[in-house]
Amino acid sequence: MQALGGLKVADFSWFISGPLTAKFLGDCGAEVVHIESGTSPDNMRSTIPMRDNVPGINRSAAFARYNSSKYGLSLNLKQPNGVDMAKKIVAWADVVVENFSSGTMERLGLGYEDLKKARADIIMVSLPMFGHTGPWARHPGLGSQLTDLIGFGNVTG
Repeated sequence: MQALGGLKVADFSWFISGPLTAKFLGDCGAEVVHIESGTSPDNMRSTIPMRDNVPGINRSAAFARYNSSKYGLSLNLKQPNGVDMAKKIVAWADVVVENFSSGTMERLGLGYEDLKKARADIIMVSLPMFGHTGPWARHPGLGSQLTDLIGFGNVTG
């Protein structure tokens, strides 16, 4: 049995940091369901390399790499039935992982207080790039912005 065998994870994350976090849980034995919107798919799907150098939503090697060890599910979280299905998955899960900008899950009806109604003991790992408080909290961002902000480029040249 793997270290996290039996752990169930609802993964709402996208683009590198969140998917990689959930992938590590899956690699250690957790059962992970990656929930993605068909109307707004994970931006990682557009990154190279693409299989056979042919662009396509299901051809990104990077997306496949960061989402291995997971099941995948497409839901429209802007529709009530999509949110209802997401809450059923949360009721099944032990842990929720998300990395949207602060407030996004709440606007979708999937904030921590909403999720606790689906499962009272749910653990939520929330990884917004600019945190949940402060002047930049509602800003979306990508890792390249964060590495610049923390001075990583200066250190590495």
